[in-house]
Amino acid sequence: MTNTEKQSLVTLIGTGIVFYLLLARMLSGGQIVDYEMKELFFIYGQLVTSAVVLIVVGTVVFRIVQTILEQRSAESEELELDERDIAISARANRNEVIFYGLAINILIICQFLAAYFPDNTPAILTVSTSADLVFMLFSMLVVATMVKEVSRLIYYRL
Repeated sequence: MTNTEKQSLVTLIGTGIVFYLLLARMLSGGQIVDYEMKELFFIYGQLVTSAVVLIVVGTVVFRIVQTILEQRSAESEELELDERDIAISARANRNEVIFYGLAINILIICQFLAAYFPDNTPAILTVSTSADLVFMLFSMLVVATMVKEVSRLIYYRL
């Protein structure tokens, strides 16, 4: 496993933890808790701070372990990216953008369906409160990052 793959794995794990924290904080019994806007701002701040801390700590720990294990010797791989690394990152970023586009369009279409067919639209597909919107958008951000990192890991194995 290359250093770039290991870094992607660290990022994926950190992002997974942030997604778990989002679910634990915003859901109760499978339903989105209807927080006030002040509480949502505080929760958002906690999640963003957690994400930054987890990624930074994960990266630092990764580099320390890597150095202790002497993987950074003259024979080990360089940290510079080659053409393959750049192409893999571009494809992974493309997958992230495609996911964003699909997720946002699905959210918009669901809102139209809820407006035109209020009796036939499942509640899970509608955004009726600020808490619903924050949860949906933050979930999109987290899952899109996970899509990018999983794509990167898969492309390195292909």
